Amino acid sequence: MTRSRTIAESADLVGRERYAELTLFAALGHRVLTASVPAIAVLLASAAEGHVWRAKVLEELLPVSLGLPGVDDATRSAGPEFDAAVVRLASESDDVSLAEALAKVLYPQMLSAYRAHLVGCSEVSDPPVMLALRRVIADLESQSDELYTAVGADDGTPRGSAAAVLELLEHLSGPFGQID
Repeated sequence: MTRSRTIAESADLVGRERYAELTLFAALGHRVLTASVPAIAVLLASAAEGHVWRAKVLEELLPVSLGLPGVDDATRSAGPEFDAAVVRLASESDDVSLAEALAKVLYPQMLSAYRAHLVGCSEVSDPPVMLALRRVIADLESQSDELYTAVGADDGTPRGSAAAVLELLEHLSGPFGQID
């Protein structure tokens, strides 16, 4: 049996998740403007929209109480490695490489972290969080599947931006930092 998170610990984790979603919304929304492959541009626009929707779902989970950080204070980066990974993604000039990095590295890492968060929830105190996380996971799975289908399978070895993003996220213990 794992220890339940305190309200402050839960707010910290949800805030880091929200930050990731908002940051990816901004990065992909900006990057779609320079996409040269129309099919990838459509997928990036859809991905950006998904990120902002998930950020809103997560925002609603942040507690509102005296003594706890507000939404803006709770919404913070898990670390400079995450920010560097997003910069690397946003600066990728090859549309297909960007889509591969999302579909084969970042989104699987995010899904794994969201699932770890869900598993660590208390069925007594966290039902709203659990419901929201299930919705977030389902939405991200769908987005990930669309991107993965578009870029196709390969030998599974991350290259270029995908390899760089993977290395940065491994140093951080995932896109949201340490879960427990």
